[in-house]
Amino acid sequence: MKTIEFHIIQTYNASNPNRDANGDPKTVTVGGVKRARISSQSLKRAMRDKFSENANVGLFSVGKRTKMRVQLEKRLVGMNDDSGKQINASEASVLANLAWNLYSGKDANLKKSDEVEVDEDSGESEAKNDDNAMIFVDQNSVDNVVKWVASNSSRLKNTKKPKKTKGKGQEKSQPDKPVEFPKEDSKDFQKMQKEFLTMLLEFEAIDIALFGRMTASQRQGTVEGSCLVAHAFSTHRLVAQFDFFTAVDDFAGIEDDKVGMLDSKGFNASTMYRNLVVDVVQLEKNLGADHDKTETAIRAFVKAMVDSYPKALRNSHGEPPRPQAIIALIRDSNRTANLGDAFLRPIQSEGARNVAENSVEQLAKCYESTTRAYPDYRADEAMMVTKSSESKFPGADEVDVNVMIERIVAAYRSRREKSAA
Repeated sequence: MKTIEFHIIQTYNASNPNRDANGDPKTVTVGGVKRARISSQSLKRAMRDKFSENANVGLFSVGKRTKMRVQLEKRLVGMNDDSGKQINASEASVLANLAWNLYSGKDANLKKSDEVEVDEDSGESEAKNDDNAMIFVDQNSVDNVVKWVASNSSRLKNTKKPKKTKGKGQEKSQPDKPVEFPKEDSKDFQKMQKEFLTMLLEFEAIDIALFGRMTASQRQGTVEGSCLVAHAFSTHRLVAQFDFFTAVDDFAGIEDDKVGMLDSKGFNASTMYRNLVVDVVQLEKNLGADHDKTETAIRAFVKAMVDSYPKALRNSHGEPPRPQAIIALIRDSNRTANLGDAFLRPIQSEGARNVAENSVEQLAKCYESTTRAYPDYRADEAMMVTKSSESKFPGADEVDVNVMIERIVAAYRSRREKSAA
């Protein structure tokens, strides 16, 4: 087994799970028709939250996206340095700047207006202004790095950061000239930098292994994601609706205007098509070829995929129903595809069949036509979890969700055993 491909049909009742800049539900035009949309980042964030809920069983670690320099400064306060002296707020700020230079290689006092590079897929950013630099790190790495900085405070203070040497007659160093390290400083700086980066960027986190990590300042920290999560979109035409509401001022008198505020919020009710693919070979590589961790990650991923949902305004709209259908396609090749073209023509209810049921039927027809035209795309094993006994999918065994998970894990074990033989 090299890849696991999932196709999901799921209905979201009246809701606004993923908002645009105006606070309205996100949209996309498919087949010339406007549809509801849930972004890839929103879906992955929901899965990461589910990983965090389940991490307390101790089977896997999860990642934390944070402004690491700020975390260092906050958490160093009150700790003891390497001389046993308690670190105060001022010293914590100095140590945080010195430590962060090991990562960024940039001065800590740059202007707030300096540009920020953002990875739209993961939401991470690398900024010239250190306070704005967000990175995606293992939760255990955060703790270890803070302890390392405290126990290496003297080394950090006594080792100068390497600087460019000024040329003769130059007021400032030229940006295009190479950095020249003073020999007495560079050796220990580079040694500390290696220690710091190794500790900061090492990970066992399931979400880093799945969704990857972009680090603009340090290429060694970049991790190629093993999971594709496509933007979800409605299988039918979007019917946008708005909820106009008022809030009563409870302290208003009889003669006062009791309306404290009024506003409107957009929402819709949509049946979504979701597509996810896991590159099992890359996942295993990201987890250091640890088979037990990979198996645990596969289980956790599938459970989170089924149970998670974007929770914006959930107290107003509630949790969405469980998926109408989940199609799992297992392959010994890397040939994967999105079946979103099944819904170029918007789905409608027909007779006794609702939009969700008709969406599953159309998905099956699209797979059948695709494999007829492109035989190499046909899955080696197919499973279907469905709430409708009438729904069918070409070549798929109908199973419940727990059986689907166990069969996926069994397929991974089988491939591993074949590779070892």
